[in-house]
Amino acid sequence: MTFEMYQKTLAEWAGCEKEKAELTEDERMKSIHLMKASMFSDMLTVLGKTEISGVRTGVIESILKTCISKQESFLKVCDFDSADREREKAEAIKRAMRLMKEETV
Repeated sequence: MTFEMYQKTLAEWAGCEKEKAELTEDERMKSIHLMKASMFSDMLTVLGKTEISGVRTGVIESILKTCISKQESFLKVCDFDSADREREKAEAIKRAMRLMKEETV
């Protein structure tokens, strides 16, 4: 996977999430879609560049583990909204990781 292809795909995903945010009337879902659009356009693009170039590997996986840990913590205190947001983040990260490995996304 070249960084250019990775970046192009993430930009497409970010655009789709922005479009979903515009189309929904549910404020919570709008917020989640905008969060994912931001992750795809900024965070995962920059981190993916470091992973693909080999400058610093394992960073994205570390963030994924943090999201999963936070999700579990939120579930323990019955904060289901925050747990769901962390799950959404984790799923976005997993999707980007599969893309880097050129698996089906």
